[in-house]
Amino acid sequence: MIEFELPDLGMWIFVVPLTAIGCFLLWPHSRQRRQKWAEQWARQNLVRLTPEINDAVVTNATITGRVAGVAAILVAAIEAAMTLTSPDGDIPTPQLWTLVISFGALLTGVGVWRLQSPWLRPSATRAAHLRSTRLSDYVPPSLRWSARTAAALCLAAAVGVALLDPASVTTTAGLSTLIPAGIVVAAAIMAEWSGRIAAAHPQPARDAVELYAQDAWRAGIARQGFQGVAMWGGLVLGFTGTQIPGHAQLVGTITQLIGLSLMIGATLTTAALPPIEWTRKRLWPSLGPGEWVSAQAVTL
Repeated sequence: MIEFELPDLGMWIFVVPLTAIGCFLLWPHSRQRRQKWAEQWARQNLVRLTPEINDAVVTNATITGRVAGVAAILVAAIEAAMTLTSPDGDIPTPQLWTLVISFGALLTGVGVWRLQSPWLRPSATRAAHLRSTRLSDYVPPSLRWSARTAAALCLAAAVGVALLDPASVTTTAGLSTLIPAGIVVAAAIMAEWSGRIAAAHPQPARDAVELYAQDAWRAGIARQGFQGVAMWGGLVLGFTGTQIPGHAQLVGTITQLIGLSLMIGATLTTAALPPIEWTRKRLWPSLGPGEWVSAQAVTL
């Protein structure tokens, strides 16, 4: 009789959903489906769609989705290979969390990378704000500081584990606390650096409506980047807390609670204030609450 063991539940909890997400993102969507993306984005940001803005929303959503889809399938393939080649059919917990956190940080990086690419097609004329814009016009200070705090705490926690248990640095579990922490720190630096550059260099916009739409897109992407750092940083802290040696159990528990607080805080910050609301307050104070933007509603 031929006997075999089914892969561990980790295969079904992580690999199958990631593969499904990747396939969905890479699957060619109909014109109607893509149009719904643009309409939903317009409703969220209170802007009337023009053909140029509509094309920009669809194009950038498609590019970002394809890159994220490839990343999801790649991570799923690595997890599947690790599971199937493991002697006990299971992925060691440290490696599993390293992959999950790396995937999350990679998605954050994809969004930040999009900030450097032109959103609207270049035009002969360019509209701009009367004053230079800053990253603080697009991302609330509280969210930026939560990302910085998450990165600093992740690095401190990883170093703390190494100091409490020096032998762990040479083990797989030890590296699995240092590597995710390094990824979160890199993501925080990338979000800050890319956001500052994007804010200081306006992209092409022919009129006030396109300038507003560009601000809305920039605010959404930048906010996702910093929120991602805080979210994944909180997850890293939660995992790192479980790796702290038993003689420092209280420190491990505190580390896990801090990680949970960061994740909850990042979620509540975004839920309490949609990205466009902060930017409207900073850059478009003449617009009233819930007022849609059109050529008649705003002027430079």
